[in-house]
Amino acid sequence: MGTRGRSALLVAVAGLWLLATGPAAAAHGSLLSSEPTGGSSLERAPAAVTLRFSERPDPNLSTVRVLDSGGRVVAGGPARPVPGQPLELRVPTAGLAAGGYTVSWRIVSAVDGHRTDGVFGFGVGPAGAPGAPPSRAVAEARTGPAPGPVAVAGRWAWYWGLTLLVGAAATGLLVFGGRLPGRPGPLLGLALAAAAGGLAAMTETARTDAGVALGDLLSSTTGRWLLWRAAMLA
Repeated sequence: MGTRGRSALLVAVAGLWLLATGPAAAAHGSLLSSEPTGGSSLERAPAAVTLRFSERPDPNLSTVRVLDSGGRVVAGGPARPVPGQPLELRVPTAGLAAGGYTVSWRIVSAVDGHRTDGVFGFGVGPAGAPGAPPSRAVAEARTGPAPGPVAVAGRWAWYWGLTLLVGAAATGLLVFGGRLPGRPGPLLGLALAAAAGGLAAMTETARTDAGVALGDLLSSTTGRWLLWRAAMLA
C-alpha cells in the first residue's frame, strides 16, 4: 500500500474512532420553560402540559406525570415529543378538575445520556392553589446521581482500550507498512477486552440510570449510540 493509501486508511480509522466515542459530554439538560408555568393559577384546565428543555430529551427514556393534590397520577406517562420541536415534550391533560397539581418529570438527554428530574406546580380554578405540596409551586430540578465507580471505570476502560487499538492501527499503517512488529497480540487482546468490558459497564449503567429494560434502552437514542459503539469496536 502506498503512502497515499495508508494516509487515506488512517483518516478512515480516525473517523471511526471519533464516531465510536459517541456524543460529547455536555451539561445536564434543564427545564427552560413550561406551559403552564410553575406557580401559575389557571381559570380552566389546560389541554396539555408542554415542557421545553436546554437539551434534546430522549422520548423513549423520559416521562412526564401530572399528580393531583392527593398524589394520584391523573395524566402522563411516557413523554410525547412535539413535532418539529426536538427540545419539547408534551402530555395531554384534558378534563382536569379544579384544584392544585404537581408536574413531575424525568428526562434522559439524547445528547449525553445524563438524567435530570424535576417538579413544579400549577392550579386550576378558584380553588387551585398552585402546587401540591406548596413547596413545589415553583419549579425545582435535580440531576441524576453522580457516576458510581463502575460507571467511571467502564468509561475509562472503553476510551483507553479503544485509543490503544486505534493507535496501534495508525502505527502499523504509517510506520510499519501495515503490520506491527513483534507479537502485539496479547497487548491488543487486552485493549479489546478493556474496551468491550467498558462498553458493557456503560450499557448497564445507562439501563440502571434510566430505570428501563435493556430492550427499551437499546431502542432509544442512547441505546443506538451504544450499539454504534459496539459496531465500531467490532
